[in-house]
Order: sequence, then C-alpha cells, then structure tokens
Amino acid sequence: MAPRTYMITILYNGTTPTRKSLTKALALVATAVHRFGTFWIIKSHHTAREIRDVIERETGNSGNFLVVRLYREAAWRHLPEETARFLKDQL
Repeated sequence: MAPRTYMITILYNGTTPTRKSLTKALALVATAVHRFGTFWIIKSHHTAREIRDVIERETGNSGNFLVVRLYREAAWRHLPEETARFLKDQL
C-alpha cells in the first residue's frame, strides 16, 4: 500500500505535548514530515487511528489533537516555498 498524506494539529492547552515529543512520535509512523506553524503534514503507511494512538502513547497526551487524511486536492496562497514544495511533492 502506498503511503498516505495526513495533517495533524494540536490544540494547545495545559496538557499539550512539546514539539520535541510530537516530532519523536511522528518519526515512528511517518516516512516524511513537514511542520508548518501548529500543523504537521506527514506521509505514512499507517491509518489515522494508528497515528493518533502512537501520538497519544508516545507523548503521554490524551488531550486535544486531530489527525486528518489529505487526498490529492489542496489550495493555498502565500505559503513559504518550502511548504508549498512539500505539498506539491507529497499530495
């Protein structure tokens, strides 16, 4: 199965994992990772539920985050070149 593209976002509150712990968790499930502000876009062979479970387990956070599969279509304006290139390559 080909890797799928996901967007992950964290709602910051008192129990939010650090960027370092989230980056470590994503390294366990992703073949490519790009952070853009409070969003991470990843490529993974895992399902959204599996990614969610790894984030929760590895960060110790049962709090507020969202994992959404992106599929082929996206639109943007005025993104940094590095982010736009990553999206073009990965979607």
